[in-house]
Amino acid sequence: MRHILITGGTGLIGKNLVKGFVDKKIKVTFTATSKDKANKLLKKFNNKNLFYENLNVKNENDIKKFINNNKNNKFTHLINTARSLKSLKNYKDHLKNSKNLEFEFLMAVILPYMLSLSFSNS
Repeated sequence: MRHILITGGTGLIGKNLVKGFVDKKIKVTFTATSKDKANKLLKKFNNKNLFYENLNVKNENDIKKFINNNKNNKFTHLINTARSLKSLKNYKDHLKNSKNLEFEFLMAVILPYMLSLSFSNS
């Protein structure tokens, strides 16, 4: 059975992906930082194949805990939609703050790489 991992499952793109896969009866685990938004999404779909994991990508221990907690899951696909609108803000000089750029790099490159490596042998 396919099991999709969607990071950023409560965002605009993530919610639509969750809906699409749930409608096709595919097992989905999604991550989010907001427990309230995640619980609303779980309640909306009320589906036995939909699971939520809290994940703060700014915290390395959270990432390690997430990986450890899910090492027995057989994820067949990873879709990374995790983003922070705060990190995308432009400043007066129209250049992104270096901390925001580092965070974007973490979410767009490092996180999916770490998850892919961790779950590729599961």
